[in-house]
Amino acid sequence: MPRNIHGKLDNLLKRIADYAERHNPLILDCTDLERVEFAATADLLNGLAPISGQPGAVIRFTEVNYLVMMLFNAMGLKNIATITPRKH
Repeated sequence: MPRNIHGKLDNLLKRIADYAERHNPLILDCTDLERVEFAATADLLNGLAPISGQPGAVIRFTEVNYLVMMLFNAMGLKNIATITPRKH
């Protein structure tokens, strides 16, 4: 995942969807992710929902910083993906 997620997510969601076609579970490494714009979280949820709805699909966010994890949980991403916090 990029350092910041904001604005239009069309390109990011396309890359994620393309990657998801070849990988299950879909593991999204958030080691570098520092900030996610509130509105972009809703777009991310809407973009990932069709992927999570596919039979047997698994989505995992790994190494998520605490504030981003709380935002993802509050916005409902926890309902379609596993969110694992950073260990440090």
